[in-house]
Formats: sequence, structure tokens, C-alpha cells
Amino acid sequence: MTKYIVVLLLSVSFMACSSQNSFVNYLFNSTKDYQSLIQNTQKADIKEKNDNIKAFMISTYLNQTAKKWDDGVLHFAIGFYIVDSNDTKAYRLDINGHKDLNQTVLDKNSTVYDTLPIKNNWADYYMIEVAKADLNITITDDINITWTKLDENLTTSIKYEQF
Repeated sequence: MTKYIVVLLLSVSFMACSSQNSFVNYLFNSTKDYQSLIQNTQKADIKEKNDNIKAFMISTYLNQTAKKWDDGVLHFAIGFYIVDSNDTKAYRLDINGHKDLNQTVLDKNSTVYDTLPIKNNWADYYMIEVAKADLNITITDDINITWTKLDENLTTSIKYEQF
């Protein structure tokens, strides 16, 4: 019986290594992609002075995760969750002080949403994009995403370093 198990395992491993699109390559490539995504994902909370959380955002900086995002535009997949759902109009997002951002709803059935390493089912997700030229930044400048609750002057921010 053990002979059959050993032969089966050897057969499977040879078949897995036999082509460029093998299971082994898939496993290691998907792990690499996931590591890149998780390294470029951050969470920030908007808190009151008593540390009650009013809202939070989860941001993934896509430009650092794959060459397909390197097109002269900064791409972020950002999830926003506001504790009081009636309070959505009192918030503003900016990147390095720039407020004119292209914001589209990120469909939860999309491949971008599917690849995000950290998701919150209650958050609303958006693709946030801004041309690098509009920000007037260089490769050595940090990227600061700031989310402000306007009526209470509460702010949170996430900083990404370009590399």
C-alpha cells in the first residue's frame, strides 16, 4: 500500500513540475502576489478624543503590487466604513492635499476586489485614482492619503513610501 502512495506522490510531483503553468509555479507566484498586496495595505481609524472609532479606511496601494498598475496614475483600492451610516457626507479624502480624485465604486465581484488581502464586508470599496503629474511628486516623495471628518475636524492618514 505504501508503494502505491509513494508512486502516486511522485507522479503528481512530476506532473506538477512538468509545465510552465504548473501547480508549483501557481502556488509560488500567488504567494508572491499576496505578499506584495499585504505589504502595500494599511488601515487607519478616525477616532474621537475618547478613542471611540468613528470610521476607518483600508487602503491598498496597487502601483507597488504589479507592473500593470505602472501607468503614470496612482491607483488605490480603498474601503471605507463609517460607524454611523447616516454620516457619509461629512467626510473628505485627499492625496498629498489634492482633492480632485477619480473615484469609482469597486464592485465586490471584480477581480481587483477579489485580490485584496484584507476586506471588510461592511465597508464600501472604491478605486481611487489620481495622475502623478497632478500631484507634482517625485519618486522620493511620500504619498499621504488623508481622510477627514469635516464637521468634527477629525483626521486620519496613511503614508506610503514610493520605491
